[in-house]
Amino acid sequence: MRSKKDLLPPPLLISTPRLFTTAQAALILGVRPQSLRVRRMRGQTGPPYIKLCDSSANGNAYYPEDALAAWISRRPRFRSTGDEKVALTAEEKAAFAKKSAAGAASAEKAALAKKSAGGAS
Repeated sequence: MRSKKDLLPPPLLISTPRLFTTAQAALILGVRPQSLRVRRMRGQTGPPYIKLCDSSANGNAYYPEDALAAWISRRPRFRSTGDEKVALTAEEKAAFAKKSAAGAASAEKAALAKKSAGGAS
């Protein structure tokens, strides 16, 4: 009869990256775990992750240590809160412009509806 030791695979000859769970990565990044989950689900900008399970619905996301470090190093650096507005990435500027345009269109539509409702009285 074979022992459990005989069933273990041989040690890996490659170095494997240190992996962090979503909760651990969130702690390192100073955000809530839910923020990382939402970014993954919506396909938003966030640190690269891997899933070790074939099932995307049930697989846990893991963040390689080097990917977290690289993502942190690419984030803009600020000297004051005023610098934040200037240092947005092109992707963030486009998302902000789209959100602002949608908000303006919605406000304009609401104003027209209010005006037409007030004129009908």
